[in-house]
Parts: sequence; structure tokens; C-alpha cells
Amino acid sequence: MPNRTTRIIYALIIIGLFGGGAFYWFFKDARLPVGRFEINMAAVRALADGQDGPLPSEIRVERITTFHFPFAAVVTGESFSMIDIPVMTYQVLWPDRSLIIDTGMDQEMAKTMATDFDPTAFARTTKAMSQAEQIVLTHEHIDHIGGLTHNPDLTGLLPALRLTREQMDHPEQSGDARLPKTALEGFTPLAYDKYHALAPGVVLIKAPGHTPGSQMVYVKRADGAEILFLGDIAWNIRSVETTKPRPRFISQFVLGEDRDNVMRELIEIKRISDETPGLMLVAGHDGTVIRKLVEAGILVPGFKAP
Repeated sequence: MPNRTTRIIYALIIIGLFGGGAFYWFFKDARLPVGRFEINMAAVRALADGQDGPLPSEIRVERITTFHFPFAAVVTGESFSMIDIPVMTYQVLWPDRSLIIDTGMDQEMAKTMATDFDPTAFARTTKAMSQAEQIVLTHEHIDHIGGLTHNPDLTGLLPALRLTREQMDHPEQSGDARLPKTALEGFTPLAYDKYHALAPGVVLIKAPGHTPGSQMVYVKRADGAEILFLGDIAWNIRSVETTKPRPRFISQFVLGEDRDNVMRELIEIKRISDETPGLMLVAGHDGTVIRKLVEAGILVPGFKAP
């Protein structure tokens, strides 16, 4: 989610003046695209189970800051009431190591578009990155990569960074949080076709659309719990439930994403969710889902040393 809140607000005002037909096309249209995106859950599970070593025992979460957007800008066809869009980062823990999913953003990056920045949560995230065996990004937008790019020990973090080829090739997606070219000299990006076993119990699923480097992260815990981190394929789980992406104006004209690809991915995510009892979905910025998973003990608030 790039720093374009002001543009979104002005856009909503302008589009509201266009009238019925244009308003429908920009904010209501959700016709299904041709073609299909497929996820083979049997293959994903086999990769998760096929790595040497124990599966992760715990997944922790930090809430760094919060945006506020009209729901209609988040999911096609919803109301214009304002909703919270929290910025989250996650820590997957084994007995002797850890992995970070997304890195949030620092206070300087957040100040023009967010509220209630939590410096303590960000400090824990920064410390956890320095101790992590691997750092992976669901995609290359500022609120997911910013905590990495402004880290004072960026060079020291690079050995743990699993930046994909697509994420490295599209620095424009990161805006003010793009990684310095000099920092990536000699860096070897992660290249894979569809799935990649990152660690015992953790599998990446390539899903370009929201950005060229978008990917999902599947995590299977030692107790059998299965969690699929969607990144920003969906900002809110309502997009999966309705198979409706962001409205066209936000999707194509503000974010510049491949809306048809995103919609295909939403359709497939809903299919596997319906056919996979117990699979828990984490949309990119859905505070309600996070709260419920914390209450259920699936996610634990606050990072810790592995």
C-alpha cells in the first residue's frame, strides 16, 4: 500500500462528480475475469512437511501503525464509512531460530498517512529482524518493506533477506522506501516458479498482481495449525468472502495493480478456504481478523527473542 492517501481522497471527490455510469465502473464493477489462478494445497503441504527440522511452534504479531480508508476504497461495492487499516508484521518462531514476514514502516514514513504509531512495537520489530534467520516480504510496498530499508544495520540484514527476483526488479513499487542500489550490489535474489519451501513449515506462493513481486506465505505450525498470509491481495477478508478486489479506480489508477490477476487469486483463495477446513487466512490489513486470531491463540502479540 503506497503513500497515496491524499490522491485517494481527491480521487473520491472527483469520481463522485462523474455520476452514475462512471461511478459504477470505478467503484462497483467486479465482473469476473477470464482465466484461472491455481493453488495446489497438496503440493504446498508436501513442501512444508518435507524440510529437515521441526515445524514452527509459534507465530507472533506486531501492530506498527494504522491507516484509515473508506471501506469503498478497500473492497468493491462496500460503504464509504471509514475503517482501520493496521500495518502489521509477523514473527515465525522455532525453538532455535525465527523468520520475519514483512517489516512495517518507521515513524518518518508513517507520519503523512497513518496514526497511533507504536515506537515500542517498531523497536521490537527492528530488534527481531537483527536476530532473524530469514526475512521475507509479501510484496514491495512501503508499509511492508519500509522497516527494512530504514534499518540502521541494513547491510547486516542482507544475508537474512529473501528478496525475490520480481521484488528486486521493481524498486518503483517501494516509493520512498526503495532499497539503495549500492546496498544490493552482489545480492542474489530468490528465484522460483510457483512455490518455494523457505523453511520447515513455511512455503512461498507466487501471486503477482497487487505488485509484480507479490507472494503469499503459508505457515504450518507443529500443532498442525495452518495459516496463509495473503499480503495485500486482500486488504480486508471481505474481499475473499465476496471475491471482490479493490474498486477499479483504486486498483488500476491509484495502485497500478493487475486487477484481473488479483481477482483470479481471490477466487482461488476462497476456493481453497472453502475446501480446506481449518485453514486460517490473514489479509494484509484486517485488524478484526488479527484480533480474533490473537483471541484464539493462533497469533501471539509482541515479538520476542528466539
